Amino acid sequence: MDDAPLRSSQLEETRCRSKPPDNSCSLADGSFAARITIQGRDRREFGLVACRSEREAAERKEALAVMATRLRLGGFVAEIPTLLEEAAKARAGRSWQEVCAAVDAVCAGRTRALERAPTFRAFAEQWTEGQLAKRHPDHVREKRSSPRDEELLRLYVLEHVGDLRLDTFTLEDAEGVMAALPAKLSTSTRRHVAQTMSRLFHLAVYPGKWIQVSPIPRGWLPRAPPDKAKEYLYPDEDRALLGCVGVPLLRRFAYGFLMREGLRTDELARLTGPIPISSTIGWTST
Repeated sequence: MDDAPLRSSQLEETRCRSKPPDNSCSLADGSFAARITIQGRDRREFGLVACRSEREAAERKEALAVMATRLRLGGFVAEIPTLLEEAAKARAGRSWQEVCAAVDAVCAGRTRALERAPTFRAFAEQWTEGQLAKRHPDHVREKRSSPRDEELLRLYVLEHVGDLRLDTFTLEDAEGVMAALPAKLSTSTRRHVAQTMSRLFHLAVYPGKWIQVSPIPRGWLPRAPPDKAKEYLYPDEDRALLGCVGVPLLRRFAYGFLMREGLRTDELARLTGPIPISSTIGWTST
């Protein structure tokens, strides 16, 4: 048996074989993730939402593994999950540099709280739930269309960019959201989705002060559709509808209320509590 010392390449190969792999993997939806050892047998998966290719995912996985090793050797195991979660989401540039600086600070025994921009999802919730209006009443109005905006964000936007931080969002991300919209959507709805994203980033610039400039430029919104022809009932048609026993009573009540009060159907659907009797005086039909 040859007792000669192993060559460096052989030693490296031995280490690699004995070390459990920290693998990046392509998920079913085409995104990437990395499994990183926290300590011992504690291995966790981190979504690499900023990576667009297998190569980028592999490079980011290696960087996460190095960060985890540094923190583990320094005795900062408790900080590993939080910092690696941020590192996995960070994009190249300032966001990545901030995470690296935070890891350096922790490993050096310094405490430095970095104020990071919220995710698109978190900031959108602050907007639609009225928190921004309460904090900045001079610059953000209470939204009447909050339920509709929340619905559009939930259905068409958040699943694609909800986990991206505001300062990492790019025009390419906005274009990706628009490209993924169902073909059946009307032009007005597509424009409303784009307007919602654009307005959100204007608020992120000010009063949010999370970014310097909006990633969505002027002129990016889809063109407004031509005005639709408006339809209305003549008085005799209105009386015929309200007096038609073949139409359920509640529907007749709703039709009459909408025609006289000028509400939209979605606004009527959001009404709660009893309707003041003064709102209905003068239009009952026999």
